[in-house]
This record gives sequence, C-alpha cells and structure tokens, in this order.
Amino acid sequence: MSNNFWQDKKVIVTGGSGFLGSFVVEKLKERGAEDVFVPRSSQYDLRNPDGIAEMLNAFDANMVIHLAALQAESVRTARVRLNSSTII
Repeated sequence: MSNNFWQDKKVIVTGGSGFLGSFVVEKLKERGAEDVFVPRSSQYDLRNPDGIAEMLNAFDANMVIHLAALQAESVRTARVRLNSSTII
C-alpha cells in the first residue's frame, strides 16, 4: 500500500481510544488521514444496529476500522480486586 493511500481519507476507528486503537489513530494521522473519528460508547451503542446506523449517519467516512471490544471479565475482576486491596 502506498504511503499516500490514507491522504484525504475520513476514517472511523471503533475502539480508537483503546491500547491498539490509539496506536492505529496515531498512525492514520501521521499518514495523512483527513479526519479520524473515534466514537465513544457514551455517544453510540455499537452493540445494536440503530447505534451503528446513527454513528455512520453522523460521520461521512470513507471506511471503518473496527477495533472495539467488550472488556474481558477477568480484567474487570482484577480491577475490582486491585481497587479493594489498595492500601492508603
């Protein structure tokens, strides 16, 4: 893929604030993407078709890179344990 592929592209990156997604967003901007939109779960419920349609209608994108995922239960459990065992 040539370096100018991303020039003037409008891209939606679901999960763009996560570990992998934030790296992808950074690289898209470095490679000339015109606009990179990172939908927040507080704005759009991407678990249902209406939320997806709302997001797509709100942002005129050339493409979508889907990296969003639900947080694993083990990660949530670890955070609860960590928070409840923190010594102040």
